[in-house]
Amino acid sequence: MVIQQRDEWERMRLQTTALINIHLKKGKKIKPEKFMPFDWDRENEPMERQEQIKREEAIKAMLERSGTHYKFLPSIADAKSS
Repeated sequence: MVIQQRDEWERMRLQTTALINIHLKKGKKIKPEKFMPFDWDRENEPMERQEQIKREEAIKAMLERSGTHYKFLPSIADAKSS
């Protein structure tokens, strides 16, 4: 999607959310991302731990095949859980 189109959709979502929030009580306000979620909103969500480990293993396998050393990379699996 072209950045200009994305900006237009974002602007429309913010304006609409602002108009709706005017009529809602103080504790009941909605966020633009909840009101009208877009595909690009998911790009910023944190990955699940298992998905991170799976992606790390795929990258390490690719590096092994190419002959690149990857031992210096910190492991997500070894990190303490938060």
